[in-house]
Amino acid sequence: MIGWVGSSLNGGQLFNLNSGGDQVFFMQGGTWTINTPGGNNAQYSGSILTFGAMGLVNVKGSLRGGTGAFGGLVVSDGNLAGATIGGSLIGGSGNVTGALGGKDAGAIVIGGHLKGGSGINSGYIATQNNLASLTIGGSLQGSSGANSGSVEVGGSTTGILKVTGNVNGGSGLESGRILVTQNAANIQIGGSIRGGTNNMTGVVAADGTITSITVNGNVVGGSASGSQDLTWSGGIFGSRILTLVLNGSLIAGRDTTTGTYSLNGVIGAQDDIVNATIKGHLKGNNTNPAMIVARGQVNPTATTDVAIGTLTVNGRAEFAQIMAGVFPGNMGPQNADAQITNVTIGGDWVSSSITAGVFAGIDAKYGTADDVKVAGAGVKDVAGLSSKITSLTIGGQAYGSPSILDHFGIVAENVGSLKVGGTVMTLFAGNGNDDFAIGLFPDFRLNEV
Repeated sequence: MIGWVGSSLNGGQLFNLNSGGDQVFFMQGGTWTINTPGGNNAQYSGSILTFGAMGLVNVKGSLRGGTGAFGGLVVSDGNLAGATIGGSLIGGSGNVTGALGGKDAGAIVIGGHLKGGSGINSGYIATQNNLASLTIGGSLQGSSGANSGSVEVGGSTTGILKVTGNVNGGSGLESGRILVTQNAANIQIGGSIRGGTNNMTGVVAADGTITSITVNGNVVGGSASGSQDLTWSGGIFGSRILTLVLNGSLIAGRDTTTGTYSLNGVIGAQDDIVNATIKGHLKGNNTNPAMIVARGQVNPTATTDVAIGTLTVNGRAEFAQIMAGVFPGNMGPQNADAQITNVTIGGDWVSSSITAGVFAGIDAKYGTADDVKVAGAGVKDVAGLSSKITSLTIGGQAYGSPSILDHFGIVAENVGSLKVGGTVMTLFAGNGNDDFAIGLFPDFRLNEV
């Protein structure tokens, strides 16, 4: 059955649209109610499309893609007023299946899960411009198809973007991710963010500012073995992150591969992180650290260039790296003036480093004699402005490890205040004049460069 509804028939209802045949409906305007549409093995089967604006769409059941391309779609070539899917939005093995979107979109509500399939762009929500709000009642799940189980907003989100369950990366490239091209007002993840086994999976990211993001579970990086490459798996990224609350832990993936492996279990900002609270732990491992990184201000003042403002971790930091002055896109140091204001770790500090505006040197280890201020082409280094860690408070013990092969540090041009286990360390005023070991082992040092 193939039907056409023009703009002169503005509104109406379609019932019993299912996957039993080739069904394409072109609609414009109005409010539409459909019972359980879905695609089969034919192109465009079970799809609702418009050349122009689309009114409110209500799918009472689940919207499913099939084996044929472009099946199980609710897509407008113009603006989409809004959509409610009573069940789940599920991608199929065909490309662009189980998907919905438009230029600008109003409120989108998925009662169940957003699940990708083996097809490219399957289980997929996209807007060319802005999205008013999105609520997913279940989890967002990537699969083997590239960009499967994903949300892409070409502009900004002005309201809440909520996933009640988990955001899980899959095996397909860029699967199981949320990407906002401009600014994201309010992101809420009810479960965890988990990296998959391919690049840019299990990621929540905005190229602009994230005003507020809350994750009730953990952020978990993906792991790789053999000769597999894996980057950007399991993380939160933004140009700016104004407020972040992670009720669980930041957990790094495990690197046992001979391939390229980086940024798996990371919270990063191209510019700055203003206020972040992690109620669990920073938990890396001996193959890969849990990382918090930021480059610095877009418009620094003559005396300040804060990359990381207030960071509070209620638990411990173990195999963690907190780095200011680094661009998280390629982990290249770009800002010799980067500063960290206040960092508080409630528990122990174990085999971890915190740095601002410095290189680790030839040995690639922080807290050693060859630590040096970053320099080179493209590096910001303003005369009279110094990298700084204003305050670091560690509630428990602080130490490195018994191994002679590693080293960890607190490194910047200036460290203003250090408190460990209730004891305030004596520091000299000014730059480059503090250098001493901390804790049980000699491989953890405060080193002003």
